[in-house]
Amino acid sequence: MKNKNNQIEASPTPLVPLGQKISVRGKVDCLPFKNTGGIQPMSCAIGLQTDDGTYWALELVNIPNALVEGKFAGGDTLEIQGTSASYTGPLQVSGTINATSVRVL
Repeated sequence: MKNKNNQIEASPTPLVPLGQKISVRGKVDCLPFKNTGGIQPMSCAIGLQTDDGTYWALELVNIPNALVEGKFAGGDTLEIQGTSASYTGPLQVSGTINATSVRVL
């Protein structure tokens, strides 16, 4: 989510304990990087942005080829069900969803 100065703000921390079943709705989007200064990679990590601005990384190993097969694309609204997990990496996300089902709305 960007603030009024067009800078990326921290993704809100969800109130979901790790390892819990979770169901979220949101739009498929490129996930923002934590470090927005300097040279930025020309890549896009696909994830989900919920209506409250929370970004989630998606682990789709239980749904092989969902993105590759064109089951959903950027801008689509999805309902994702799965298990919440932590995330450590260069992206500004609230966590990872280990998806068990994806439904295009």
